[in-house]
Order: sequence, then C-alpha cells, then structure tokens
Amino acid sequence: MPPSGETRHVPFTCKARFCPVCGKASAAKAAEKAKDRLLNVTHRHMIFTIPHEMWGLFFEDRRLLKTLSDCAARTLLEVVDQRCRSARVLPGIMCTVQTFGRDLKFHPHVHVLVTEGGLQGTSKWQPVHHFPALSVCRKFQYHLLAELRKKFKKNRQTLALIQRAFDRYPEGFRVNVMPQYRNAAMAAAYCCRYTGRPPISESRIENYDGENVTYWYDDYRTQERCSVTVTAEEFLFRLLQHLPPKYDRTVRYYGLYARKVRRTLFAVVQTVSKYTYTVSQKIPRALRWRERLIALFANDPHHCPRCGKEMHFVAWCGPGKGESFETFHWKSVPRKACPDQLSLCFV
Repeated sequence: MPPSGETRHVPFTCKARFCPVCGKASAAKAAEKAKDRLLNVTHRHMIFTIPHEMWGLFFEDRRLLKTLSDCAARTLLEVVDQRCRSARVLPGIMCTVQTFGRDLKFHPHVHVLVTEGGLQGTSKWQPVHHFPALSVCRKFQYHLLAELRKKFKKNRQTLALIQRAFDRYPEGFRVNVMPQYRNAAMAAAYCCRYTGRPPISESRIENYDGENVTYWYDDYRTQERCSVTVTAEEFLFRLLQHLPPKYDRTVRYYGLYARKVRRTLFAVVQTVSKYTYTVSQKIPRALRWRERLIALFANDPHHCPRCGKEMHFVAWCGPGKGESFETFHWKSVPRKACPDQLSLCFV
C-alpha cells in the first residue's frame, strides 16, 4: 500500500429480494430486459384485481398466481381480437404479478401492459385504442373462476366460494384501466419497479422501539396518510408473506411477446408497423456492480473519497474452496505497483 494511500472496504452484495439496495438493482435489471423485449409502440396499462374474499385462496396456494396472470392475458387476447372481425389480431402482453398493497396486506393483483394494437394476419398492424371496461371485467371474472372450478372440482367449500363470487359480482371483477405509455422504456420501468424489491421502503418505517414497528402508507381511497403500529413479529410476517417461492417468475409474456412467437413474428411486425423496431437481437449484458452504482447514484465506488483518484483492487475476503462460510481469510490479488493509486479491498 502506498504510504499516503487509503484502504476502503466494500462488502459483497447480498442479492436478497428484501434488500433495499440489491432489490433496486434487481428491478433495474428487470426493466432493462423487459424494455428490450417490448415493441416501441403505445402500451396501455391495466391492473386486474380479485375480491378480498378470495385472497386467502391464493395465499394458501401460490401456484394460483400463475393462473391469475394467465387469465388476465387470455382476457385481453380475446378483447383485442374481437375489436376487428375481418381477421385475428395478436397483441403483445406483459404481466407482472404483485401480492402486496400499500398497507402490506396480502392483495394479489396483476399489472398488465398490452400493446394498443396487434398483428393482423401476416401483413398488417391493426391499431386498437378502445378497451371496453365492462367486457374486460366480465371476461376476466369468467376465465378466472372457470379455471378455479377445474382445479378445485372436488372441494365443495371452494366451489361454494366460487359460486358466491359469480353471484355477488354480476359486473365482473374490478379492472383498473390506467394511462397510456408512449414508448417501451416508460412502460417497462413502471411495471418492473417493484420486481425484486421489498414491499416497503426504509423511509416509510417511522419507529422501532424494540417491540413494535410503526410505518405509514398513503390510502388511495381517502387520499390520506395512515400510520400503522404492529409488533415486530407481525411486521416480519407482513413482509415475508410476499416473498415468492424459489424459481417462481413474477413477469410473464403472452401474444407477440411470448417466447415461442416472438422471434418468428417480430420480423413481420418490423415491416408492417409504423413504429421503430427497438427489440435488440442480442440479450443485453447486465450492468456490473460499478456501472450500476454510477448509473443510479452518479457515484464511482472505485474513486478515492479523499482525492478522487481511482483505487486499485488488491484483495478479497471469503471462504476457500471446500470451506464453510464461517472460515474467512484474505486472498491477495496480483497487481502492478503504482505509487499514485490507492487500495480498494472487497470483503
């Protein structure tokens, strides 16, 4: 180490879903990947919800969240296709499943991005700007409850719950039609902002006295800020209930964006659509740790906080091959002697 140098210890990232730092990086990666899969056309954002009586059904069996996403996509495929009867219209759909609301309760719903139009046949891009709300709500209710009836055909209690959902909501389940997004980057950034991130930010936690946790949220119904105080155990439960199962996907693609269809039809869409073709042929490389910090926070971690010169990586600390994570030791990294550079240590 140079005589006037400074050592900086930088921890490895944990890559946990509930880490506010790693979660933000994960959301940024998801948005970049989604943006490069979407066409640069106008997208409509919709939120598909289910009645609170059915939340427990999805809480007990998380595999039903895929069914929720599939039914939302099937609904929009039918609605867009029915807008033009001369030939079938195939739109692009991206569904993002979320299980939490602002108050941290288990509230499964689906954020959907659908192109305002689709490929008609093999030679025409057909714009579709109108999505009839009542038709969308009723179709979504029918498809979801019909699928649930198939899955629980031997469970009388669940079948009774499904029948009550049919009778109690004659106008269908609630679907919120949100604003338009003029390009793929804006659409992907919004729907992926909670992907991989914790359901609550640290800034919303007001107090912790060793036993109770106080946090706030904005109630969208009353437009007021509400404060909630729960025990630490209850707070942890409210967080951990939103942790998705391992290898479970929260983002799925349908229609033109489906994996099997995407490569074969996107070349056709490129020629018949008036919009710029922005889908990359190659999967973009994910930003590295240093590049991500520079992009998000305009802070280069390799620069010395004192003089601003670039620091040099010299060693890392971790378990050796075949050793447990309880056995840590420093491992030096060969480097050229440079008296005007400082030391950067990763631990």
